[in-house]
Amino acid sequence: MRLLRRFSRIPGDLEGGAFAIGNFDGVHRGHQAVLEAARQSNKSPLGVLLFAPHPRRYFQPDKPLPCLTDLRAKLCLLERLGVDVAVVAPFDAQMASRSAERFVREVLFEQLRARHIAVGYDFAFGSKRQGNAQTLQQLAGQNGIAVDVVKPVSANAKPCSSTRIREALHLGDLADAADMLGYQWGMGGQVVHGDGRGRKLGFPTANIPLEDSALGEAFALPFGIYAAWVFIETTASSKAYPAALNIGWRPMFETRRPLLEAHLLDFDGDLYGQRLWVFPMAFLRGEEKFDNLDALRRQMSLDCLDARKRLEETGGPPRL
Repeated sequence: MRLLRRFSRIPGDLEGGAFAIGNFDGVHRGHQAVLEAARQSNKSPLGVLLFAPHPRRYFQPDKPLPCLTDLRAKLCLLERLGVDVAVVAPFDAQMASRSAERFVREVLFEQLRARHIAVGYDFAFGSKRQGNAQTLQQLAGQNGIAVDVVKPVSANAKPCSSTRIREALHLGDLADAADMLGYQWGMGGQVVHGDGRGRKLGFPTANIPLEDSALGEAFALPFGIYAAWVFIETTASSKAYPAALNIGWRPMFETRRPLLEAHLLDFDGDLYGQRLWVFPMAFLRGEEKFDNLDALRRQMSLDCLDARKRLEETGGPPRL
């Protein structure tokens, strides 16, 4: 998949394609349906136009938005779905001030040189969200661009949406989130040096600061202990390691920032600087402050046993 970020006009060999447009946070089943509508146009290449940062982060920077996927994960998911080219447009003052007419003419026609566009039923664009899906059909048609508007896609009798998936994760309902996503939710991050407390307790952990990810401190899942599968991105194999996962503040040690700490059950080695993909599968218990370190150590042993048992019940790791 080719990635384009800042450009004035798409390269000639990519002109005339079909593009799905949206934020694609989570690349959930609704997004996948929009992408499939673009694919069915039989125009080539198959592309996506997405925006970074998320528009809400531009307009409301003081209100945390727990994104479902960072840009890296989003692009991996899109490539897996067969996208040929991903155009990441900066959502800045220039983009925010464009009228609906200018967006279609300047971005879709002059820059993308698209022949076909697919959007969701709730698509909005242009300064102050003045344009909707029907506006897009009208304006794009004037520029020779066909538009498909995709109806809602439902899971459990409710429309799939990034907002609903965030709500499910906030409640710790990983199964409901997976139903709407069409895959098991997870996150990636780079392992940093910690204070070594886990190793001293006999349970070394790979530490990923939450604020270094797109999810930030407004993390989607409740803090606590989870059973998880962990993949090491730089490893040639696609082996998944079972893990006991702690997400939160570590109340025993009063940390200043929330962490994701993964204790890989069947791994012995150095993970510093490496990037992990972490897939929480089941909630085990909430965060707890123990009377002493021996009590904490005993509970950690029980957590590892419980995590292994729960992962065996899930039927295996998710597919990367």
